[in-house]
Amino acid sequence: MTEQPLDRNLAKVVESLHRTLEARKEAATPDTPQNATKPPAKVVRLPYWNDRERGTPNCFLRSALFAAIYGNSSRRYLKNAVLAVHGDITIRYTGEQLSQSDLDLVMAALHLVRQHPLGHVCHFRGYAFLKSMGRSDNADNYAWMIATIKRLIGCVVEIRLGQRVFDGSILSSCTRDEGSDVYKLTFDPDFVKLFGAADWTAVDWKTRRKLGRSPLAQWVYDYAVSHVRTKIKLKTLQQLSGRGGDTPKRFNEARKRAKEMLEKVAAARMEIDPAGVVTITHKLSPSQIRHAARKPIR
Repeated sequence: MTEQPLDRNLAKVVESLHRTLEARKEAATPDTPQNATKPPAKVVRLPYWNDRERGTPNCFLRSALFAAIYGNSSRRYLKNAVLAVHGDITIRYTGEQLSQSDLDLVMAALHLVRQHPLGHVCHFRGYAFLKSMGRSDNADNYAWMIATIKRLIGCVVEIRLGQRVFDGSILSSCTRDEGSDVYKLTFDPDFVKLFGAADWTAVDWKTRRKLGRSPLAQWVYDYAVSHVRTKIKLKTLQQLSGRGGDTPKRFNEARKRAKEMLEKVAAARMEIDPAGVVTITHKLSPSQIRHAARKPIR
């Protein structure tokens, strides 16, 4: 006799709880599910290369983006300029003209960030970073490093590789603690668009550094090793290397010095025939040897 009221009360409590749960479900919109979990963020990394090499997009090695000029040269300011480039690629650039020494820093930075997801902060100490580029940690080199980082952050580049487009600065950001000498550097995750399977080259770092006294030798070496076989008109080489404004005498002097440095340091030969066609030969990488075997010279 006494159990029936208790059952009815319990039923009322259960019904009330059920209505409350249903009301909460209706209040939850599809955009804010109660038990939703965020999908894991996609990790974007650069391809692998070994410590003796520096992986670099071919569009950096085959264009006037990093001109074959000395770092202390007078630099032009470019505004939405269309740069000379090899192949079916378009590069537009706004900012202070970049040099081969700027490319040294980009190569060194990419070498560090290849171990981290792009977009994540990469930490390094300034003295160790300078040392990796063959520079001592004196005041002048620190000033050069900071000025170069600012130049690479401040520029705007649009690179079109077919349907893929990278539009942004070469370095995304960099903060530094001058007390601890710790730098925090990031690249935009979209930078990976420049590293398609056939769009980048692992450059021998030791050889490139040895060619540092001749920016044109560095440019020619990088251009050559990004190809299996290299034949190019001298006038085209001058434009692609960012030295289109040189007088014939000045460029000829730079070319002769580059040829000497390439033969002495890089075991590479640079010959010009009477028609003004430059042939550059160099030691092929294992992958280039396989590629050459598939496509014999005709």
